[in-house]
Amino acid sequence: MIRAFVIGSAKMGPDERLDRLAGFIPEIDNWAVCDAVCGAYTVGSDEAGNKLWHMCTELLGTGEEFPMRVGAVMMLSHFIDDRHIADVVGILCRTESSGYYYDMGAAWALSYCYISYPELTEKALFSGCASVGLVGLTVRKIRESLRVDAVDKERLKKKLAELRARS
Repeated sequence: MIRAFVIGSAKMGPDERLDRLAGFIPEIDNWAVCDAVCGAYTVGSDEAGNKLWHMCTELLGTGEEFPMRVGAVMMLSHFIDDRHIADVVGILCRTESSGYYYDMGAAWALSYCYISYPELTEKALFSGCASVGLVGLTVRKIRESLRVDAVDKERLKKKLAELRARS
């Protein structure tokens, strides 16, 4: 955990921070360390953000549970914005599961996408590109949120039930 916080926030250049992160990712074997390094990570410049984005998309293609969770949670922490939202939602919906901890990280990220960009996220979730399991986890995370109103929570619950019935 200490190493995660140091990599994320110690004074160093963006390239060194990214290199240290890349070296640390293979050692991440639990959700707490993953989420700590992602939450503490300081991006800095647009160039550093672009490099981090590229790393996240590569991590999501590894097929390895915790590196993929790092990619998803980094997207949650740093890329839910106007510039990246369509890509974040699309990538997370299309990425195949590599295990429970990745799925929960992706659902957590998608629930935050929904909070900030509800129409876009809902459309993607129910378009058929995401697995029913991921949609279910995401709807659960959305329903646990205090930032989503009860009417939307019930509508999503109903849509999920309909999706499950068709599957």
